[in-house]
Amino acid sequence: ILALGELSFSEEGEDASTRTNTNEGKAVLSEASEPALKAAAKGLGVEELALRKKLLSRTVYSGRGSNYVIRYSLAAATSTRDGLAHELYDRLFKWIVSVVNRSLGGGAGADAADARCISILDIFGFEKLANNSLEQLLINHTNERLQLFFLHQTLHAELALYQSEGVPCPSIALSDNASCVALVDGKPTGLIALLEDECALPKPSDENLVRRIYEAQGSHPHLQKPARVASGKRSNATRRAA
Repeated sequence: ILALGELSFSEEGEDASTRTNTNEGKAVLSEASEPALKAAAKGLGVEELALRKKLLSRTVYSGRGSNYVIRYSLAAATSTRDGLAHELYDRLFKWIVSVVNRSLGGGAGADAADARCISILDIFGFEKLANNSLEQLLINHTNERLQLFFLHQTLHAELALYQSEGVPCPSIALSDNASCVALVDGKPTGLIALLEDECALPKPSDENLVRRIYEAQGSHPHLQKPARVASGKRSNATRRAA
């Protein structure tokens, strides 16, 4: 596949620097691509001449038993090269998956209880929009919680198991988002806890909520105050951030 990617074409009898239309003329393999053609043919287990012909032309069979060869244009030859590379990659990927599945399944006749699996956790990434609502904050927080759960279940727990069983392993410093998660849902001074408490007051207000948040979490590294404008009035951007 990598060798096929190194193949380049030019139009027969025309300098590539003066070429203007890739749909006319006949494509030829550039001289610099000969080593790549040889490597690709060897990897595929075919003759170089046969691979060259397939990349540069196609054979049309008529209903009368005759056939004739149509030479590819530069665009058609390039598309053929890319199509072959894509098909090889698709087959290679499916083959790797089948080999992994057989390995995890323990082979033919294996007990289902002994079968192993690979689990993949796919979660949405953190989103920062032009206008971030409370709903977006909760969505992002859910994603961060999932990410933290994944880290603890796969990395932290695995290292702890190695240590408990005396398995030698290098010292790995794992950074996670626990501090950021705690800022949002920690009790009693997390953002959500303070929001719920403010809503329970007889006269809740945005200004009082912001003040309480900065009093409780003002030194937190993941909480930043919006910049104030020189006139003392808050801009629209500042009000949205608040």
